[in-house]
Amino acid sequence: MQRLTIAMLATALILSACGGSEPEAAPTTATPSSEAAVTSVSRPPETLRQTTTSSTTTTTTKPPAPPPQLSIEGAGPLLLALMRDLYTAPAPVLPSEEGKAKAPPVTTGDQQNQGKANKKKAPSHPRPKVPTTNENLAELLGMRTLVTNPMKGRAEVATLESGVIAVVQVGRDITLAVKDPDWKIVGGWWPSFDMKGARVGKFPKLVAVIGSDARPDDDPATALADSIHIIGLDGTGAGGSLGIPRDSWESLSTGGTSKINAALARGGPDAMMETLENTTGLDLDGYLLTGFSGFEAMVDILGGVQITLDEPMVDSGSHADFDAGKHLMDGVMALAFSRTRKTLFTGDFERQVNGGVVLKAATAVVRELGVMSIPSLIKKSEEHFLTDLSAEELLLFSVSAYLSDLDKIGNDVADGTTGSAGGPSVVFLLPSADDQFADMADGVLDD
Repeated sequence: MQRLTIAMLATALILSACGGSEPEAAPTTATPSSEAAVTSVSRPPETLRQTTTSSTTTTTTKPPAPPPQLSIEGAGPLLLALMRDLYTAPAPVLPSEEGKAKAPPVTTGDQQNQGKANKKKAPSHPRPKVPTTNENLAELLGMRTLVTNPMKGRAEVATLESGVIAVVQVGRDITLAVKDPDWKIVGGWWPSFDMKGARVGKFPKLVAVIGSDARPDDDPATALADSIHIIGLDGTGAGGSLGIPRDSWESLSTGGTSKINAALARGGPDAMMETLENTTGLDLDGYLLTGFSGFEAMVDILGGVQITLDEPMVDSGSHADFDAGKHLMDGVMALAFSRTRKTLFTGDFERQVNGGVVLKAATAVVRELGVMSIPSLIKKSEEHFLTDLSAEELLLFSVSAYLSDLDKIGNDVADGTTGSAGGPSVVFLLPSADDQFADMADGVLDD
């Protein structure tokens, strides 16, 4: 059975390369927020100045500029205050040592935190500091150009168990924010500030997507792992999905040697993650775990996935019965497609590849729904998966998947050969599998 999560679906899961041109957000219906909506906020009026001459002192008022207005549908007062600071808040001029106004120098990092540094001209006056979770992002926003024209936007806000997430659209700008406990900007893209590309955290991102064979009412965290995939994203739009055969004969973190899928049943997700890292040599960011019913529910939340079959698929074990051609599969159909193995020429190896096909198909759906749909999709799917990713990590991973280029997402399964280990049929991973794991270290699976 193939597992996926909305984080990747939502995530990922996707309209232009993260390092490419700025994607536009597609309009969607606003998600209800736990905060009360506030319509607008404006800059306070200029203070009075005193003009002194040799004989008289008079008080005059500087003609005020039209106050900038910012209204964001779906944003509560605290989120709106954060966005006000980002776009329109006045900033005091910092005095230099000589008493003259001086703007602080600004140095930016490269688009995707990959070590390239560029120096840019400092703004004519200091910008208000905006709470962020990334130092490079804070520096970039510190050089932005404040907006004086009236603006409107909208926010999609979702309250998760691990925190509150938001995607805010103002024009072509997208701001990603989390509240834990205060609102902070964690990423986005801002063409109105003349910023090129998207900022969505550090890369590479490597997440294990695990589907257990837990039946309804069973705990997915204590069942055998039925499908195992390492999902990678590199921040330029490229990535990969590498399946690991569930019968791979490996040393388990819980002790002894057994099929790799037993690590989940014996020690839970933490033991599964440690076993995967020991097997692959990869430093994984976290996991997304679901069971049969959770898989079906998340596919249905997406409205189904489009799968194209080159030939018919019939398997009584998985209940698959599909003609060749295009199919809009609901959760039940997608599960049957993902679990089919006995009638496939390479069995579980091809089944793992089909799992990657479903993950990419789910990502394609999220791309069509638009980046503003991600908070709602994650919220609706939250009860159907387990994860150790924080709210910030979940949001950034999902948006990174949304921004990726499906044509640059490789899909493969670790090389292995079938054999026997004292009776049971198992898979022995080949030395070439180590090369595949090393290939995934940068988040990309090369063809």
